[in-house]
Amino acid sequence: MLAPTPLSPWAIKASRSWSACAAAADFSPPLFYLLLAGWRATRNDTWLRRLSSRVANGVRSWLLGDRTPDTGCGLKVFGRDFFLALPYFDHMHRFLPALALREGGGVVSVPVSHRPRAAGRSKYGVGNRLWVGIVDLLGVAWLQRRMRRPVLAPPPGGGARAPSR
Repeated sequence: MLAPTPLSPWAIKASRSWSACAAAADFSPPLFYLLLAGWRATRNDTWLRRLSSRVANGVRSWLLGDRTPDTGCGLKVFGRDFFLALPYFDHMHRFLPALALREGGGVVSVPVSHRPRAAGRSKYGVGNRLWVGIVDLLGVAWLQRRMRRPVLAPPPGGGARAPSR
């Protein structure tokens, strides 16, 4: 059994490729971005942490339309090209599903087991994450509204034509 190692999303920049799900797929990862996101279906946390997480996930999902049940889970698998195509900002890990959809990709939420903390105490709580989370949420909503994909015109002289009816 491999021991888990701490890995920030920015460490992905140094890796050559992280794409665990593209091996058996019929699509090319550089053309279609896929994010595999963990979902702690059964939480081993206090009632306050579960309640605040449920409210935050609900508001985020409603405002950004990502329909992801749990963005606080640390398990996220994605390709290097996908990550480098995203707009970079602090705390972006909370919004990876919405950012993946913004780039035209897909998101798959996979239920994972949630183990209780073995040692130490969390440094994160409602008070020190609420305001920065709200500001980032509004920023990602702004990014989604500003996203524009170029529309390619056919080449002059009769390139590809629209199908006849």
